[in-house]
Amino acid sequence: MPRRPYPQDPPPQTGFVMNTDLELALVPASSQQENQDLARQDVSEATREALLSARAPETRRIYAMHVSAFEAWTGEEVLRATPVDVANYMAGPGAERSHSWRLQASAAITGAFEEAGLASAAAHAGVRRTLKGLRRQKPGAPRQAAPLTEAVIAAIEATATKPRRGRGGRLESESQARSRGELDIALVRVMRDALLRRSEAEALTWQDVRVEPDGSGRLHLGMPTKADQEGQKPHTAYLTRATVAALARLWTPYHTQDMPLFGLCGRQISQRIRAAARAAGLMDKYSGHSGRTGAAHSLAERGASLVELQQAGRWKSPSMPAAYARSARAGQNAVARLLEK
Repeated sequence: MPRRPYPQDPPPQTGFVMNTDLELALVPASSQQENQDLARQDVSEATREALLSARAPETRRIYAMHVSAFEAWTGEEVLRATPVDVANYMAGPGAERSHSWRLQASAAITGAFEEAGLASAAAHAGVRRTLKGLRRQKPGAPRQAAPLTEAVIAAIEATATKPRRGRGGRLESESQARSRGELDIALVRVMRDALLRRSEAEALTWQDVRVEPDGSGRLHLGMPTKADQEGQKPHTAYLTRATVAALARLWTPYHTQDMPLFGLCGRQISQRIRAAARAAGLMDKYSGHSGRTGAAHSLAERGASLVELQQAGRWKSPSMPAAYARSARAGQNAVARLLEK
């Protein structure tokens, strides 16, 4: 006897049909014309600006990239997409696509629908089941950015101010190398100490830094973050004495308090960290997220609790710091403590 569909399975008219064997049957969605009609509703300019402001500039850039790629693949405007189109896209571009890439693409498509005031084709239950199935076909945790640990930072500091060759093959002068290197050192140290996201580092100014009498520092983070999009929870991060000293080497009489601390955009921050690690002989996957990963590893190794990690990194839940600290915890388990003696 054929099995009955589960109650939560979507009805046929929503774009996906579940047959009696609970297999996914992809059929054209009947709501495509409805979406096109809804898209013609007037949305005020003020509403569009508010919707755009709900996401950070870097998020908007990444979402726009995903939407453009999706439209190029389908050959049509994203708002004409059906759940079937989205599911086919997630399964189609290639096996090299990671689960995190698919989730990001799905969020970008959903964002485009939301800005037009429409129900997202990517939010359909059938699309979610497709993503779940793709994840099961290729299990495994996503690779974390290589951590900026103390040893990595020391290696970067030892090589940061040495002259490098640019893209044209021209070698930097000693002064150029020192200026660039000092900025790299301060950047990796601040990113690690404050567990910064790229968007947070990009928005910092000199007035956000306060030096304490003992030589340590405090970094005020007042801009919205992923965990606090409304920016209602300012955070003060601790800066070590070595980091404050690195920042002091950047200060010149020409600086003012309202000037950017680093003067780099999010993409440039990742590029600088990656290049600094490569110059130090470290070929792993370093990025603008390596500071958060490195601090989480170091704090976990020193016995910080998940609550402490969550507070330091301003994570909304303990799941992310738990993932970052997993490998660090492995070095403290029974095998490491007993069999290494």
